[in-house]
Amino acid sequence: MITTVLLDFYNTLYAAREWFDLEAYRLAPAVLEVLAERGQPAPDGVLDAAARAYRAVRLEVHASGLEVSAEEGLRRTFDALGLAVPEDATEILSDLQRRAYRPGREIPGAVEAVRELAARGYVLGIVSNALCADFLRWSLEGSGIEGCFRGVFTSADVGYYKSSPRFYQAALEALGAEPAEAVHVGDSYRFDVLGARAAGLRTIWYAPSGEAPPEEGADVVLRHLSELPGAVGRLSSREETIPSEME
Repeated sequence: MITTVLLDFYNTLYAAREWFDLEAYRLAPAVLEVLAERGQPAPDGVLDAAARAYRAVRLEVHASGLEVSAEEGLRRTFDALGLAVPEDATEILSDLQRRAYRPGREIPGAVEAVRELAARGYVLGIVSNALCADFLRWSLEGSGIEGCFRGVFTSADVGYYKSSPRFYQAALEALGAEPAEAVHVGDSYRFDVLGARAAGLRTIWYAPSGEAPPEEGADVVLRHLSELPGAVGRLSSREETIPSEME
């Protein structure tokens, strides 16, 4: 029986492209741009070099499954370039996250699905490859659904990326649930399906573009979030045949 539903954040609940680009690609060059605003411009070519060095840090996280904080990622990038990390780096990083926030970026059907799942008594948690939990909370607060979630778990806080099953295990432990009682919902086959399956959870792959599932796919492929509560209910009951795809 399913008691706990974990949900991805980016492109599953929210379309926060500015935030994603900042965290995945632009954090280090964005800090250099802030310093330039203060009258400390970087030498020619350093912004591009910072983007490449920061991306290398992120790809290492993907490969190892071990997450680093935003501050640590910035330090590694600046060390590679021979630059000094500003003393107020934490404040700069927080301000950049706030600049990236945009209200009203919910994926269609997400808010209603979350509220329905909470009303049915499921324990809900966010599991996100994210460096700033505050950004996720701003989004949930803006949608009026923060109270639906028992926990918000980011890779930076937990110390693992979704390429490691330990991330899911840590979230479930904090929520008091076992893998057999949980399902994870997300749009990334690599991280949301394979990562969660490796941790022993059942999976719902949100694929609105109509992409065909791999042969060894998720328990359910979902095209519309409006159908999420029903899909979780059918997985939970185990009494109905679970379709491989819901149209």
